[in-house]
Amino acid sequence: MDLGGPAEGDSGLSAPVLPRSGLDELLQGWIGDGELLRAVAASRTDDHRWSERDIRQRGYRNALARVAEDLRRLPRSERDWASALLAASRSAAGISKSPSSGTRWSETVRRHGWPPTAYATRHRNRTTDETALTVLAWLARKLDEYRRACQSSPALLKRIGPPICVMHRAVARLEDPNPVKPDRTDLRSLRSSGQPWSVVSRIAELVTRVDDDPAFVAFELLYPQPDLAPRLFHLNAFGVVLRTLRRAGFRCTWQSPIGGTRGGPRLQCADSHGLVLDLWYEAAASRRHYALNEGAYARSTRSINGAGGPIGADIALVSAARNAALLLECKWSPDPSYVARDGFHQAAGYALDARDGLAERVWSFVVGPAEIILEPNLATGLESGNSIVLGSVSCDHLPALVSAFGSLDPRALSP
Repeated sequence: MDLGGPAEGDSGLSAPVLPRSGLDELLQGWIGDGELLRAVAASRTDDHRWSERDIRQRGYRNALARVAEDLRRLPRSERDWASALLAASRSAAGISKSPSSGTRWSETVRRHGWPPTAYATRHRNRTTDETALTVLAWLARKLDEYRRACQSSPALLKRIGPPICVMHRAVARLEDPNPVKPDRTDLRSLRSSGQPWSVVSRIAELVTRVDDDPAFVAFELLYPQPDLAPRLFHLNAFGVVLRTLRRAGFRCTWQSPIGGTRGGPRLQCADSHGLVLDLWYEAAASRRHYALNEGAYARSTRSINGAGGPIGADIALVSAARNAALLLECKWSPDPSYVARDGFHQAAGYALDARDGLAERVWSFVVGPAEIILEPNLATGLESGNSIVLGSVSCDHLPALVSAFGSLDPRALSP
């Protein structure tokens, strides 16, 4: 899946809306936060390689940008933090040999006579609130980790760096801070504790969402970045295919996580009749996995230095029993020419390479934005028994495409 094509600002075209039903399918039980970042990093691009670390740091920077104003409202010195931590006070009764400002005279006379032989007192001891301390220790550690991700953003670092460093130093001076991730009760308690704890609560709430809510990370922190949106579109298309198979009665079993080091299809899907389909996320390794010889691409570019390794579609559904494969090339761009022309060139190339050993019947489709691909399009090789079917669909059409491929009848997809 390429990031090519003109940027929104260059073309004047408005960005399409990212579909999310397939991505929601993956996030609601299939992959968590860590798996999401590895999956996004696994998407192939020609222009730039994003590691999981790159994507995690991008998310951290976007999260800090959201709370930059709140960070500026926090105490600006270690002394101010110490004072804030000593917000709670407790009183304790006692006996003193001499009077003091804490002497309770009525109780003294009642208990010790007059002139008194001892003095009843009540001392107020300022103590550190345990919830505030443990949450602050956890938040300081997390924000310091986020801050280190901002070294490439000096303007943001200048805004958020000083308050985070002051918080971190203040916590470091405390004895046994015992960082504890807050739950909803902790956050609610802090929210009602006045300044600065209401601000701490807001910041901590966002940080816990980054930790616990992959959908928030995907749609709020990563999707707004134009260079990461195509990767999420790729994941969404994969999720739609997976959901379609599950709803058709296939039992889908993970063979390895998206972004994992193990090669091969990511899931194996079997129906009640024994039909088995391999579902690939990035199918460039499919020839090696199925022990095939070099394909058409490798043979036709063998003497070209730098031609790269084997090619493969973004998503593939392979049926060895039916000798058939469905290949999907994801193109996320507001530019119809990029989606159509570049997509067709790649889809056609993948189909030709796949026909060279992977499958006799190959369906190869471009998957693009619904704003561009308004209805399914296809061209079939009728003279050769539909051995190659080329076309284009949006994610909205993917369920119908997967269903038509299941029957190996291209006419079932015709609008």
